[in-house]
Amino acid sequence: MQHQWIISMLNHLQEYSQRNALPELASQLEQAQLLAMVEIANLPDPQTQEITQKTPKKTNAQISTENA
Repeated sequence: MQHQWIISMLNHLQEYSQRNALPELASQLEQAQLLAMVEIANLPDPQTQEITQKTPKKTNAQISTENA
């Protein structure tokens, strides 16, 4: 996984914070790890993203016309 390094880095920073009496920072870094995991898990598949980028997006006016 190409983004795994960021999880690892946040984990190292959290461990450092815990060892050095920085509990609030450690807590925030734990939250950052969780957020990073969620966002990474929700990233589109690169192949799907490539197809999506080639497909023109509709404007709100086009969508409204289609729904009328």
